[in-house]
Amino acid sequence: QTRTVDDKISAFEIPVYFFEGRHDYCVPSVLVENFIQKIEAPHKEIIWFEHSAHMMNIEETDKYTEVIVNKVLKETK
Repeated sequence: QTRTVDDKISAFEIPVYFFEGRHDYCVPSVLVENFIQKIEAPHKEIIWFEHSAHMMNIEETDKYTEVIVNKVLKETK
């Protein structure tokens, strides 16, 4: 069951990961940092990509793949 606030989901029954590039101007990091504090989840985490903007899967392909395979998949099995 999810809880809603103003018709927006605020609680999740699954882990929530945000992939955020330090140089992202499309989704400023302050918005992600504020949002993650407002939600409830069994695990919530911002994964920072220090050398990326909005396209970390292209800009830091190796790190992106490593995080998906060795962190997210392992923690959510």
